[in-house]
Amino acid sequence: MIIYQTGIEVAIVSILITLFTNLVNKKMVNQDRMDEIKKRQKEIQEELKKAAKEENKKLMEKLNKEVMSLMKEQMSMTTKPMMYTLLPVIIIFAFLGSRYGGVGAVVEGVPIFNQLGWLGWYILISLLTMIPIEIIHKIYRKKKKVKKNG
Repeated sequence: MIIYQTGIEVAIVSILITLFTNLVNKKMVNQDRMDEIKKRQKEIQEELKKAAKEENKKLMEKLNKEVMSLMKEQMSMTTKPMMYTLLPVIIIFAFLGSRYGGVGAVVEGVPIFNQLGWLGWYILISLLTMIPIEIIHKIYRKKKKVKKNG
């Protein structure tokens, strides 16, 4: 597999942007509260299924209101970090587009990747970077919770 200079540059930018946006998200979003919300949403789904089988419309209405409230809170929590990351990302994407917009494939030798331009390569690298970051973050949070509880 041959990765051209363009591919290396885009990969570096992709990794840096992914790290930056992930760090901002992790610092600005209360991860414990987010976990509580997701857990409660799963519980409500089960309660809704049960209420639907019993045709309990009042309970379904009450649960749906709670889901909407939780979704609103979740949306509010995830929107804040986006306000800090969106402008820098837009500026960087404009730069990348102007610099690499006319460049063809950035990787050669692997049939699937031969068709990827700079944007496809950016997305692929970003996804591949995000996976280990999330795994490391989950391990760190579990260790932190164990220390806190024990």
